[in-house]
Amino acid sequence: PNPEWSVRSVAMVLYSAQHAYKDDHGQFTDDMGALNRYAEPPVLNGECCAPPEVVLSADGLEFVAHIDMGAFSAQIYDDRLLLVSPRQL
Repeated sequence: PNPEWSVRSVAMVLYSAQHAYKDDHGQFTDDMGALNRYAEPPVLNGECCAPPEVVLSADGLEFVAHIDMGAFSAQIYDDRLLLVSPRQL
């Protein structure tokens, strides 16, 4: 098994939820409660890991999200670029 799989999975759920949210609202969001309603499965509520940190551009049309989970951190961007690295503890 890939030890990065869990953090990669959460990052991709967040990415998909962000784009579904944008389809409905015209821009991305940093509101995890609103975003979790679009997540399948709904893992963005902080139960499996610390809640993701989302930074939006001024117009809300770009985002970068940071996820810490176990021994890894991930950053996912609105263009689907996903970077995973060992977490600095």
